[in-house]
Amino acid sequence: MGKSASKLSADKLHQYLQNTAFSESEVKLHYKLFMNEFPDGKVDQSQFMNVYKVFHPDGKPDQFAMHVFRVFDNERKGVLGFDDFIKALNVTARGTNEEKMMWAFELYDTDRDGRISRDELLSVVDSIFLMMGKNYTDDQVRKEASRVKVERVFAAMDVDRDDFLSVEEFREGVQQDPAILRLLQQ
Repeated sequence: MGKSASKLSADKLHQYLQNTAFSESEVKLHYKLFMNEFPDGKVDQSQFMNVYKVFHPDGKPDQFAMHVFRVFDNERKGVLGFDDFIKALNVTARGTNEEKMMWAFELYDTDRDGRISRDELLSVVDSIFLMMGKNYTDDQVRKEASRVKVERVFAAMDVDRDDFLSVEEFREGVQQDPAILRLLQQ
């Protein structure tokens, strides 16, 4: 889209190497790609959604991209810089199981109150089905599939039956049955 406006400094490179599991060549490649796509060094929510549209042309990824952007935009700036991007990419691509579990929890905890309600889970699950497209273009079919998935997750994880998933319940559910996390990611 444009020529990179700035070069990755040695200090920043060192920082990324210390704080991620990426090699020097991987950091440099991610930086180059990011800056080529976003020469001003920032990506806003609309640009972020457009990236998802490229990878999911048969679906409607806007809602899911908004959820992912919210998690990546940890400081609530409304834009992502390369720092945000590389940290998030590190967790999702190279993070420990615990880091990935916490990232998933943050994705589903849309109001950031430290617990996941059925409505929050339903919103994100439905956005995943929308993004997938093809089999879920019929609203009724998609909404029913989303509802069924949410009920299965809550039946398996909501130990205290308070209609919320705490971090502890989520962690315990994923540790006892990793298929639950895969179920949420499909």
